[in-house]
Amino acid sequence: MLLALPALGLQSAQADEVAGTILSIDWQGGSFALDDGSDYPLANTIDQDELTIGMEVLVTYTKGR
Repeated sequence: MLLALPALGLQSAQADEVAGTILSIDWQGGSFALDDGSDYPLANTIDQDELTIGMEVLVTYTKGR
C-alpha cells in the first residue's frame, strides 16, 4: 500500500515528493521518520490508525522560497 500524505506549508512554495518506508512515528512530537533518515511533520489531519511502521508512503511537502 502506498499512502500519499498531504502537503504541508505555504501554498505559494514549491512542492516536492519523496517515497520511502516509515521507520518510526512520534505521535506526541508530531513527526515521522523514513528509511532514508529524513523526518517530516505529521499533518493534523492524519489519524493514528492511518500510519504504521513499515508502511510505504509518498510524502508531498513544500520548500520555502
